[in-house]
Parts: sequence; C-alpha cells; structure tokens
Amino acid sequence: MMLAIVLGGVVALLLIIFKLKSRKQSIAFGPFLAIGAMVTILWGNDILNWYLALVLWF
Repeated sequence: MMLAIVLGGVVALLLIIFKLKSRKQSIAFGPFLAIGAMVTILWGNDILNWYLALVLWF
C-alpha cells in the first residue's frame, strides 16, 4: 500500500509539473495498486530488508 501511494504521488506530481493534468483532475489509483502489488510479490523481502536496514542505521 505504501509503495502504491508513493508511486502514485510521484506520477501525479510529474503530471502536474508537465501540465498534463491539473490539481482538480482525478488520476486513477487502481494501476498504482496493481504495480505496488506486483513489485511486492517480486521484490518485497528485499525492499523490506533495505528499509529496515536504513531505519535501524539512523
């Protein structure tokens, strides 16, 4: 879920910066949920280990 939110936010920000969408227009969130799920299935353990190592380092 966190990955989908971050990915959707980055894409939305890029669309707004390049004036392809305005802040009032909606952006579908379903594709970001699907991409986040696939990335988690394929590389979830690696991402979690990287994140925990980063957090515990601080």
